[in-house]
Amino acid sequence: IYAAYLPKNTYPFLYISLEIAPQNVDVNVHPTKHEVHFLHEDSILEHVQQHIESKLLSSNSSRMYFTQTLLPAVAISSTEVVKSTKSVIQGSEQVYSHQMIRTDSRDQKLDAFLQPVI
Repeated sequence: IYAAYLPKNTYPFLYISLEIAPQNVDVNVHPTKHEVHFLHEDSILEHVQQHIESKLLSSNSSRMYFTQTLLPAVAISSTEVVKSTKSVIQGSEQVYSHQMIRTDSRDQKLDAFLQPVI
């Protein structure tokens, strides 16, 4: 429905409150009740889809997208970083060997699984 109206890789949020007779709802589909089925599901979904499409078609033809601008990064000299880390190390408590966490340099970092923000 929304492919013609939204930019690529964006998804709409839609809240629909359906009032259906209890005898037409099957809540025994999923043990946590996160999923339910109801009678005449196809016709109800088709009606909802047609209603949404008619509202979108009758709306204004112009589109407005809100974007978030990234602020420029502040340049910090390496001497300032070294000074600040020394003060943090001196002010912190000593870490004992039983409090340290063993890591393996061959393990993948989380950065490999994250996409950079463009």
